[in-house]
Formats: sequence, C-alpha cells, structure tokens
Amino acid sequence: MKFTCIVTSFPLIGASLFLHIFFASSQDFTLLERNSLIFRESGEGNGTPPLHSAIKPWVALRELSSVTDSVINRITGLCFLVKNSPGNEQQVNGFFLMDNRIGITGKSPGNRLQYSAGTGLSMRFRDKFGLEYCLMGGELTFPDYMNGFIRTRYIYPGYGFMDTTNVFIAQRGLASWQLSPYFRVQAGYDKNFWGDGYRSLILSDLAAPYPFFKITADFWRMRYVSLHASLRNIRLITYADRVKPELIPKYGTFHILHWNISNRFSMSVFEAIIWKGTDENLERKYDINYLNPVIFYRPVEYSTGSNDNALMGLNLTARPFGRITFYGQWLLDEFLLKEMKADVKRFVTDDDSSFSWGWYSNKYGLQGGIKYPDAFGINRLHLQVEFNRVRPYTYSHANAYQNYSHMNQPLAHPMGSNFREMIALFDYNYRKWYVNAEAVYAIMGTDSGSSNWGGDIFKPIKTREREYYNENGQGVKTDLKIVQIKAGYLISASSNLYAEAGFIYRISDSILSVTENNYLWIGIRTRLFNEYFDY
Repeated sequence: MKFTCIVTSFPLIGASLFLHIFFASSQDFTLLERNSLIFRESGEGNGTPPLHSAIKPWVALRELSSVTDSVINRITGLCFLVKNSPGNEQQVNGFFLMDNRIGITGKSPGNRLQYSAGTGLSMRFRDKFGLEYCLMGGELTFPDYMNGFIRTRYIYPGYGFMDTTNVFIAQRGLASWQLSPYFRVQAGYDKNFWGDGYRSLILSDLAAPYPFFKITADFWRMRYVSLHASLRNIRLITYADRVKPELIPKYGTFHILHWNISNRFSMSVFEAIIWKGTDENLERKYDINYLNPVIFYRPVEYSTGSNDNALMGLNLTARPFGRITFYGQWLLDEFLLKEMKADVKRFVTDDDSSFSWGWYSNKYGLQGGIKYPDAFGINRLHLQVEFNRVRPYTYSHANAYQNYSHMNQPLAHPMGSNFREMIALFDYNYRKWYVNAEAVYAIMGTDSGSSNWGGDIFKPIKTREREYYNENGQGVKTDLKIVQIKAGYLISASSNLYAEAGFIYRISDSILSVTENNYLWIGIRTRLFNEYFDY
C-alpha cells in the first residue's frame, strides 16, 4: 500500500515531496527526544517505582503509560489510518511526519531551506509483539560551520552517508517481542542512548542509525541489556579527478547492567567491544565469541588473542534530597595502574620534572552533572548543568577503522576526545509553549596539518605525537563558545507538531584562526528525534 504526502511549507520554500512507505511500531514505540523525556524523568523519587533512566529509548506502554502529554499518547492523531480491535488487543495507527525550515546566516548570502516529510504505521498485538518503521525524505541544510565537517566526512550529521546532493532519505524501524514479563527481544535500525546526562560518554544518539539486535532482561530492581550492532566506517579513496567514499564494515557489542539500588540511588556498569569486519584480508564477519551474554568481555578478548577495541564504564545517579539529581559517568578505554598513579602524583606535587606523567594510553573520560526539575518551585522549569572531560586519544585505536564510531561520527561525545566542556541548559514548558536555552563552553586540543594530538578519534593512535606528557587541550588550544535558543508552540498535540524558531551563535578561537557563525531559523516540525548542532 502506498501513501502520498504533499508538503508545502512557507511561500519561500514552495516544495512538495512525494513519499510512499512503510509500516511501523508497537507497544514498543520508543522515544529519544529530550523534551518529551525530561519531565517524565523528573517525577522519579516521589514514591513511584524509579525508571531505568540510564537506558534509553524507554518502552512506551511499559514505562511511559502514565504520561498524559507524551508523544506516545499524541501520535494517534493526524492519522490517515486508525484501527483498534475490541479489548485493545490489536492497534494499527498511521501518521505523517514533517520538518520544514528556512534559515539565514550572517556570513553567507541567501537563505537556507530545509524541507522533509514522512509517514509511518504503528502496530501492536496484545502487548506482546509489535512493529515500528518510519521513513522521511527531503533536503537538508545545516549551519555554515558544519559544512566543512560534512564535506570532508561524507555524512549528514545524525543521518548517515552523503551523496553529491543535499537530498536524503532516512529510515528507522523496530520489531519487538515481549517473551515474558522479564525478557524482551528487539531487532531494528535505530539509535540508543545510555546515560543520565545531556551528553553520554558511553553510548549516545549522535551518529546515524544502525542495524541492531537487542535482548533486555528485567529482574528485581535491575535491567540488563545486551546490544549487538552492525556499524560502518567511511574510507575515502582518492583518484586523479575525484574522491570515492567506500563503506567499511565493523561490528560492536554493548552491555549495560542498571541497578535501582533505591528510589533515590542507581548505578550502571557498561562495556563495549568494537572490531573490524575484515582481518588481514580475511572476511571476519560477526565474531560468535561475542554472543556471550555475560557482561565484561575482556576474558573473551584475551582468550581469542584479539586486539579489538574494548571499553568499560560506570554511570551513577543520586537524589539525596528532594528532586535534585546528581549524576556522573566514568569511561575507561585503556590504562596502566602505575601510569595512572603518576598522573595522580603530578596533581599533588609541586615538582613534576622528576618523573614521567601523562602516558598516551591512559585513556578515560569523566562526566558530572546536576538536574533541578521544577526549579525554585516553578512547575515544568528544568535546569541542568553538566561537565565533561575526555583525555587525548580516548576512543581511538591502532587501527583507524576500529575506533569508537559509526558513519564517521563518534558513538559517544560529538567532540571526540582531548577536551573539557561545560554545558548549562534551561527548559521551560507553559501550556502549549516551550523555551529551551543552552550555553556551551569547551577547551579543545585540535590538530594542525598531519599532527595527531589526540582530539581526532579517526586518526590511528600509532601516529601520536609523543609517549608522555599528554594533557587535555594539548595541540592547538581552541576555545569554543556556543549559545543556542529555541522556542516553539504546540500546533497539534496528536502528532507532536510544533511551530518553532531557533538561533545559534558559535565562536571558535585559536592561535590559527577565529571563526564566528550565527544561524537563525523558523519552521514547522514533528519532534520525535534529537538533533545536535552544539559542537
């Protein structure tokens, strides 16, 4: 069956898009969009069973059934198809999506136009089995400062591979089977986010969607997820007259165990293994050794003589008083204890010239943050402050195609490594209106020419500049400041359709250059997914 959607945005755009498609979701219609989740999450700790907040997306009917203003309860509106069986044993819903914007920038002449549309179907059968699939297509535009990033990496940020035009087609899908109250199996093409912060140092929804298979087990106050994903790197082959991008396969297995110790304290342990699809010109494909469902793969890696990229992490949250949430992450890529002791010694001594410190392979990241929901007694005012720090060369690997990335974007923090970052977030919802403001300040260490100071995770670690004395911000020290403001009005609660306006100001300052950009846009869009222009 085909469905046609003609979308005309502002008179300046005057574009129409023909799309035909698909069929979709279930009892597992899932959400990653931040604005739809933060106010649900802020209700924890007041006598209700806490969510497994560090594992997103959340499952709609199991974890969001009490949310009266979530997308889940709106999405059946603006439908071209609604079919519910008696007793609610079967549900089939179809809906439209759109994202139409026009923007201007102070640096380059002309308008920036973006128009896209899509449609989908959601299906649910007796709260046991469901399908989810949605497709969007159109033309994308981005702020000027991202254009160089896009052209050199051959990707649309968050969407995937770029061809020679700005036209894109993006899809997401999920099949889910609730085997029992304790086990759920999912297979899909989508994103995941693990953590309680705005950023995640362990697994974020920054990069393009990817095929995955996921097993979730719930028992007592714990949730355990085993995620197996097919990932890609983009290799550029240079010819005399052109550059040809080639997709290089790799694979990832991710585990997280989340424990709600009480209604006010929780912790998670995490691990990941990334390995390339070919090994010494041999098609390695998916390594069945990593199908082991038990967390912590290091013993498996050592037993197979593997040199795969392994990472571990810890996520903590605490609400010691009231509804204020303290959270943090620790990401460990690689280290030696004696070298770590040298780094600690450097911080407590005035003379660090008598020993070596800053070993290149002490690779780790730290996050700390505070969330303040209903701040100062104002309903639906959400404040958040977050600090992130990642050491040089973290997430990178000796083999450039075995780094912690997918489709030429990091799987964790958008700045890669070798940086310190502070973020302040302001969110306020009043009836159908919302305002979001964000300020980012970061100190990054970038490269000049062919140097490798540890900020670019796509460079092999064997090309590092030095063995010791590595510290955050080394290389070309760059100060990055970003201010972003968005405001919108809810046009249709049934489809989460907003009229929005936004403004981004960004300045990057180093001894090599000072780059200043601003971007103002207005539009009409369905808000289901996160987008990141703040790096």
